[in-house]
Amino acid sequence: MELFLSACVPRLCELTGQRQCIRDASRYATIALRTGIHPKIVSSRLGHATVAFTLDTYSADIEDLDRDAAEAVIGLFLPSSARGLI
Repeated sequence: MELFLSACVPRLCELTGQRQCIRDASRYATIALRTGIHPKIVSSRLGHATVAFTLDTYSADIEDLDRDAAEAVIGLFLPSSARGLI
């Protein structure tokens, strides 16, 4: 049932012109991606055909996503005392 709803609700909102529903989907996607939920899960819940579409659509809303990824990689190579220097 959840899969059916996640696939149909965004399309129904679009067809009926319910802007609030579309804003809610956008809000969900942005918050979910910011909190680290895997993009595949977010894409699936929104009923998108591909993860690429989800990331293309919503990653621009998350300006600090690139910085957070860089810091995570740096953390793998540098001790915590040196992280703030970069």
